[in-house]
Amino acid sequence: MKPIDWKSVVEIVGIGALIVGLYFVYEELRQTSTIARANMSLEITRITIDLNAQERDPAFANILVRARTIPEELTPAERVQLNAYYSDVIEAYIREGYNFSLGVFPEWTSKIRRTAPMYFGSGYGRAYWNVFRTQPDVPSMFIDEVDRGLENLELVNYWRDFDNRICLLYTSDAADDSAL
Repeated sequence: MKPIDWKSVVEIVGIGALIVGLYFVYEELRQTSTIARANMSLEITRITIDLNAQERDPAFANILVRARTIPEELTPAERVQLNAYYSDVIEAYIREGYNFSLGVFPEWTSKIRRTAPMYFGSGYGRAYWNVFRTQPDVPSMFIDEVDRGLENLELVNYWRDFDNRICLLYTSDAADDSAL
């Protein structure tokens, strides 16, 4: 029987331990990356929830309706509120774009094209966008995507008249209910 070459055994065990260690490092990095992506996605969700909470406030909802229909009647204080609101919307879009560039979100541009007309399609929102887009540090890809969304007149008109359509449905439903 041949004597065991302990040096070779130790080297093989060492290489095996190194491979196992590298695998654990890889798994840890992958999990950390997944957690970071989830946190970025949660941040966008938080911003969206905050925007929706603002819109649910009856006083602010009134301002939004007037901003779409009669923006010239907005007070300076209301314009300040709207500026902060639209700034939050743009911040959410830009964060989503950043996350898209990191591979967190599979798409970005279709959401902007679909929702930009809701925020910037008419009235004060359109005026806000026309001023905002001229800033030198706004990413051109972002400007292009919002502009493409605003070129969709069907969506612009849909969002401009959205509140009125709901009111008409609500009042006709209420009239149907009162007839019972």
